[in-house]
Amino acid sequence: MKFSIRKKIIFAVLGVILVFGSLAVIVVAFSAKNDFLNIHKDDLKKNVIQTSDLLDEIFAESTDLVNTIASQEQIGDYLKNPTKEKGLLISSLIHHYNIGGKYTAIYVMDKNGTTLFSTNKPFIGNNYSFRDYFKDAKNGKNGAFFAHGVTSNDFGYYFSAPVYSEQKEFLGVAVVKINPEEVNGEIDSSRLIIQSQIMFAYKNGVIVYSDNKDRMLKSLGPVSKDDMAEIVSSRQFAQSEFEPLDYNDVLENIRNYTEPVLIQINDKIDGETEYLALSRVGTYPFYVVLEKSTEELDSLALQVGMTLGLFVLLAALFAALIISFVVVKILNPISKLQSLIGEIAEGKVHQTIDIQTGDEFEELGRSFNKMSDTLQDYKNNVEEKIKERTEELEKINKNMVGRELKMIELKKKVGEMEEIIKKKG
Repeated sequence: MKFSIRKKIIFAVLGVILVFGSLAVIVVAFSAKNDFLNIHKDDLKKNVIQTSDLLDEIFAESTDLVNTIASQEQIGDYLKNPTKEKGLLISSLIHHYNIGGKYTAIYVMDKNGTTLFSTNKPFIGNNYSFRDYFKDAKNGKNGAFFAHGVTSNDFGYYFSAPVYSEQKEFLGVAVVKINPEEVNGEIDSSRLIIQSQIMFAYKNGVIVYSDNKDRMLKSLGPVSKDDMAEIVSSRQFAQSEFEPLDYNDVLENIRNYTEPVLIQINDKIDGETEYLALSRVGTYPFYVVLEKSTEELDSLALQVGMTLGLFVLLAALFAALIISFVVVKILNPISKLQSLIGEIAEGKVHQTIDIQTGDEFEELGRSFNKMSDTLQDYKNNVEEKIKERTEELEKINKNMVGRELKMIELKKKVGEMEEIIKKKG
């Protein structure tokens, strides 16, 4: 099967466009995925820091509040010298601090851990010295804790502060318990903005909140024996077993935390590569974990590749139209020359062509015209010579015919003479 020069040029150019265009699509898609991945990792780390900073502000407000309550002279005075009148004043005071119902309980315990005053009456008379927040306050530190309420049967975030006398004598502990929805609502709002899965874990690895409800009260990895002993002794949760998830590297980073970190894991359940960003909430024993799969990045890279591939295809089609037009324009003189050469082959040698392209084709046209003129001159010369030769041959032929007639007449006379001689003899 033969192809014209025009088709060969078009197919060659289209082939080059499609081959190199396909390579460009692959390279750009791969590069886009890497770029998306780097942006994704940077954003994930920034988002986890922003979320932890937001929660740090919320927790700091509660810490400031409980410090303010613990520093009230009336509370220290009562714990040192209790009277009914002072007790009524303290009861009114702690109710005053629960503005907007943000706290499910605000209470004051004596140095043995027994609750003396509370905005939630069932707390009064109960001893919570087994709780970590009481132990921390007794040791002179602000306490922060998440637990299932043994009295209220509700979960809550607990913040505590020690109450001292003017002589720095430990007298008791002030505690505020935040409604979990106050914190979880902020986490959800943050998650909607950053569009990542989120887990909020206590220092022992137990997940106290997640947008995925199936992860609630499971652990990032196996809970250590020491952590389990502390969970049991502080009665932090009603359960004593926690299903470990496959985030051992994250849990290890919590145990040895120094700064926000990005962790890459291969999820054995769905077989995907995932990135997790970890950040501690200030100095509190809580950690934010953001999780995002690379599947979305693969999808974005594929979209970029498909879009680029579509542009390459459109470019190839557009190029085909342009090339076809240009090639036809360029090869048009050749088509004319081919037609005139056919005329010459049939004997019509005097052919001329007018090509005005300002390039090699124009020179070729002039050369063709010169060749045509030369052929015409040659043809004319040949015809003239043929004519002259024909005339010469005709003259020769006439002379030869005349001689033949004279010879015939001479032979006739010789014959007649021979007859006469015979008769006389």
